[in-house]
Amino acid sequence: MTSEPPTAETMQEELFPKLGAVVFAWSGLETRSVQLIWAITDLFPGNVLMSLLTAGLSVVRLWELADDLLKAGPDADLLGEFRAWRKEAKALSEQRNAAVHSQWAPLSLGSGHRVWTTLDVSSRRTKGRGIQPNPIGYDQLDELPAEIRKADERLGKLERELNRRHHEEQETDSS
Repeated sequence: MTSEPPTAETMQEELFPKLGAVVFAWSGLETRSVQLIWAITDLFPGNVLMSLLTAGLSVVRLWELADDLLKAGPDADLLGEFRAWRKEAKALSEQRNAAVHSQWAPLSLGSGHRVWTTLDVSSRRTKGRGIQPNPIGYDQLDELPAEIRKADERLGKLERELNRRHHEEQETDSS
């Protein structure tokens, strides 16, 4: 690598594919979060009530809704498992936000090698303090999508358990 300032092409070649992988993995987790609400409520996606419950909610609000619904419903025994998952997912959310909402900048080292760093220019952490270094680095971008997919898989396991329970209830009710 050279110590020259990056061009748009350099950023596209080096940084954008890594950020894109993070965004794509997170999109899957957001979708799974909505599917979890469907499973908890036993409502199908086209249901008007379902759209009123979930439309426009951030993923954090979806997780709060899932927590409230689990706590109040017949599947409250799964609340501990969901909360443990949610704690891990919160950390991933913070990493994802740091990656996606950072000002990425190359730093040239004396050897002519360039590394990427991130600066937080607009989050609540900067209020009254100014620009801060972000807690995510370029190298973490390789690992983050896989960690997000693992969280998605764990949430999918919980969703499948809810669907299994509701399916068994329907079979019992129809017998």
